[in-house]
Amino acid sequence: MKYMGFEKGVISMNDKISAIREIENFLKSSDKCLLLTGTHIDEKHKLIMAVLDHNYKEKLILFRAPSLPDIDNEHILGWVDIDNRNRKQFLNGGKRRIGKNIYECDGISSPSSWHHTSYQFEFAICLLGKLSHDNKRQIEAIDNLFKDKQVRKIFLVTNVDPANNNYAVLNKYNPKMIAYDAEADNPDKHNHILDMVNNEGYEYGI
Repeated sequence: MKYMGFEKGVISMNDKISAIREIENFLKSSDKCLLLTGTHIDEKHKLIMAVLDHNYKEKLILFRAPSLPDIDNEHILGWVDIDNRNRKQFLNGGKRRIGKNIYECDGISSPSSWHHTSYQFEFAICLLGKLSHDNKRQIEAIDNLFKDKQVRKIFLVTNVDPANNNYAVLNKYNPKMIAYDAEADNPDKHNHILDMVNNEGYEYGI
């Protein structure tokens, strides 16, 4: 699916149903890496998790957040078991069942945390910060998934996309690129994110 960019008024196919279909196509393909972009911040990684939960069970999945403290943020994984009075925080390298699958967590900003997670995973979900060649730690964290761990499928997930839609820093991973926008579900959120990107050049950084 061709990425439509960040232009107001453009009717795109970046809705939830299309994103689910493209993620499932990726899972059936020989492609190794998928880059999920779009304006539906805080929901993109949840969509991937839901698709994996629907299609797989008892698989070991690595969840790599921008930093270890971020993992329990309500927008990342803090929503898991939120109604459980005995809810425990996510621990680096600790296994945690979410739905039908098992997750381990570490953080991009803490290379030492990468060594506390397993070597072999069925899937990895990596939440990205600022997309820049200068963000060397993030590049190292992605390289680690490809070179130092055995992962069958890798999901790279943007937070807020760069204003110029420049993803060149990720080209070497040859990702399949799809988008999940908030336009259909929440037009106000969609336009708010576009305004931040286009008018302020906002990017989420680590």
